[in-house]
Amino acid sequence: MNIEGFWEGAPDLVLDVEQAWDELVNSQGGERVDKYVGKSPSFDNADYIFQKDKVVIELKEIQTEFGNKPAFREKFSLLISKLIEKEPDFFPFRNPLPRWFFQEYIRIFRPPLSRTLKKANKQIRETKHYFNIETPTGIAVFVNDGFVSLGPEEILAIASNILMHSYSSIDCFIYVTVNRYVEVKGSSEPKLIWAPVYSDRVQDKIYDFVNLLGEKWGDYLEKKLGPFTSRVQADDSSFLSGAKAIVLPNEKIG
Repeated sequence: MNIEGFWEGAPDLVLDVEQAWDELVNSQGGERVDKYVGKSPSFDNADYIFQKDKVVIELKEIQTEFGNKPAFREKFSLLISKLIEKEPDFFPFRNPLPRWFFQEYIRIFRPPLSRTLKKANKQIRETKHYFNIETPTGIAVFVNDGFVSLGPEEILAIASNILMHSYSSIDCFIYVTVNRYVEVKGSSEPKLIWAPVYSDRVQDKIYDFVNLLGEKWGDYLEKKLGPFTSRVQADDSSFLSGAKAIVLPNEKIG
């Protein structure tokens, strides 16, 4: 990206994600689950409970690049070999990558995302059982702080596809960025993202709950970081088409 003054005025403050969410949840009447089950419970608990709304939230912060894992590198190497075999005339920077390559590239991210969702699903399910909650009110919050190989649109698509067929305790998946800013088409401002997707099980009150929580999250960020970027609210995620994580100069991605 090369937009003059793009990062001018943007905050340098790095937020502690868990602490930020503790403060947000507490300000909205929620509580940490370990307040009730202790630090070493007999089951895998989720992070937060809103008892009035019967909502359970599990927070997953991704700080590393999935592409650095040996299993991913092996699959990516095989994909490159397939590209060379199927497209012998392909030359980087001269020819566009074929569509099938992008589809298969995205597919190899599915297993690590699925493992993250599987664990969140178990934590939400067992926490709801502990609090005798039977309503479809389980929320998995996916905070992306270090995963830049895919943009939010692709991650939401993979998560939606996985949750369509598996992990029925997750009724809402929220893609969030905190310290990882995003480039959105048509905007010269770095953005922070709050993008939920829902199962067809949820009731209207969950939409209202998530929208209000997202609003309060935006207020919280403005207090901490200042209003350096405009706030935009949309009913769908089409604005994320083509969006991608911003990697600053000399930034090390681990």
